[in-house]
Amino acid sequence: MSMEGVNLNANRLVGQKLAVAVTMGDQLGIGPEITVKALTTWVGRHECDVYIHGGEEVLLAAANAAGVSPFWLKATHVGGSDRNAVGCYSVVGGMVLGAPSSELNDARQQIEANAGERSFAAVLGAIEQAKLGLVQAIVTGPISKLGWALAGHSEYPGHTELLGEHLGRGRADETVMFFSGPRIKLVLATVHVPLADVPRILTTERIVRAAELGVQACRAQGVAHVRVAVCGLNPHAGEEGLLGEEDARVIAPAVVLLRARGVDAFGPLSADSVFLKAAGLAKAGRDAGCFDLFVAMYHDQGLIPVKLLDRELSVNVTLGLRDGVVRTSPAHGTARDIAGKNIADPGSMLAALDLALALAKQQRALRLA
Repeated sequence: MSMEGVNLNANRLVGQKLAVAVTMGDQLGIGPEITVKALTTWVGRHECDVYIHGGEEVLLAAANAAGVSPFWLKATHVGGSDRNAVGCYSVVGGMVLGAPSSELNDARQQIEANAGERSFAAVLGAIEQAKLGLVQAIVTGPISKLGWALAGHSEYPGHTELLGEHLGRGRADETVMFFSGPRIKLVLATVHVPLADVPRILTTERIVRAAELGVQACRAQGVAHVRVAVCGLNPHAGEEGLLGEEDARVIAPAVVLLRARGVDAFGPLSADSVFLKAAGLAKAGRDAGCFDLFVAMYHDQGLIPVKLLDRELSVNVTLGLRDGVVRTSPAHGTARDIAGKNIADPGSMLAALDLALALAKQQRALRLA
C-alpha cells in the first residue's frame, strides 16, 4: 500500500516518546563506524526510540571493528511493542542489495552500485517512517553520490533533493541546506548543482527563502536577534558591475526584500572577507564578529568555511520539510580512506543526533502549544 498522503500527525500525541531514524550511509565508508560509536554512548543520555536503517551484517561488522558490543534489537515490524522501551535500537529489515546494471561490467562499479542501492534504500525506509509519523527526525550518515548514480538514482545528487521530493512542501527545490556549528551557521541558496549553472538558477526568491528559513533555524537554537550576511556571487560582490551583474540584479534586491520583511540582512558582501568575521579574525570595529547567519550562493562558497571553522562539529540540517519533520546529518563525507581502521571521530554524528532530538522536541512543543 502506498504511504503517500498518510497523515503525518497521526502518532504525534502528548506523552508519546519521540523516535529518530538513523541511516548508516555508505557501507564502504565510515558511516557504519560512526553510527555504532555514536549511538552506543548516546542511548544512555536520551529517552527516545531509535531505528537504524541498513544491513545488519554491516552494523555487526562495524561494531566488531570498533570494539562495540551489539546494543540493538532486530525489528520484526515497525511501530509495534518493540518501540516501548527506552533506548530500543532496531535494525529495520528488508534492505536488499540492488542488482547492478548490465552495463556495469567492472567489478568495482558493481560494488559501488550495490552499496549505493543499499544506502538509497535505507534513506527511503527512514522517509517511509516519517510519512507514517513513526519517527519525528531523520539522521543520515554520509553517502556516496557516485554510488547512488551507479545504482540508477542520478536524479538525486544528495539527501536534500530526495528528502525535498518526498517530504517537501510541493517542490523539491524549496528545501534548504543549513549548517549549524559552534562558530558558524550558514545556509545555501543553491545546493548540488554544477558551478556553471549557479548564475542561471540563482533567483531573488531562492535567496530570500534560504535566508528566512535560516533565520528561523537560528531562532530555534536560541538566537533572539539574527544578523544575516548575504554573500555576493562574483569576486568583490561584482565590483559595481565590473565583475558580474548578478550581485546587483539578483542578490541586492533579495537583501532589500529581506529588510522589508524585518530581517536584519546585509549584502551582497564579498565572500573573500566576510567569513573572517565568523573566524574571529576581522579587525575590531562595529561589524567585527557580529553576524549570526551567513547566506552562501553556492555549495563550495559555503562549505569551505564551514569545514575549516567547525570541522567535525558542524551539523547539516535540511530546512523546509513539511509537518515539522527534522533531518540532520554529519557535515563530513564518507572518508573511505580511513574506513575500517577504527579511527573515525563520531563527534559530528553525535552533534547531529543531539540537534535532531532538540529540534524535534521544539517542533512538538510548537504543535502542542
